[in-house]
Amino acid sequence: MIKKYVSNIAVQIGLELSKISLVDGQTLGCRDTHLLSMSIKERIVSTIIYQSDLENLVKGIGCDRLEIRIRMALSRLQLLVDLKPQNTQ
Repeated sequence: MIKKYVSNIAVQIGLELSKISLVDGQTLGCRDTHLLSMSIKERIVSTIIYQSDLENLVKGIGCDRLEIRIRMALSRLQLLVDLKPQNTQ
């Protein structure tokens, strides 16, 4: 469900993500959190999201904090994609 939610937000701001992954934060030592990673080609950004926000998303309850965190991460990703590599000769 989170992947569809993230994809919909990305489309709204004009991004087509190549990969979305969610890692349980408990495996990283952070209880009740998850690491959400989003990428376009080789550019990757991540953000921490909370278990309670995921639960609210599943229940259909408003998730303002979740949406804001995803939009901020996608904005960072858009900046990375828009950066043109410098030509080194």
